[in-house]
Amino acid sequence: VDKVTKRGARSNSAKAPGPVAKVFMRALMPIMFRPSLVEKTLGAEYRARIDWDAPVSV
Repeated sequence: VDKVTKRGARSNSAKAPGPVAKVFMRALMPIMFRPSLVEKTLGAEYRARIDWDAPVSV
């Protein structure tokens, strides 16, 4: 049981960002995910509307 616990602690701690990475991520995330970038990249998909009553040609 101790080996499993130690291995789990090692793998879980490797996934968590350290203090420097946390500061770096907090500074960069707002820049990376600005609303204008989301609108520019995904805006057409979000604005698309499907006319469900329109006939479909096969």
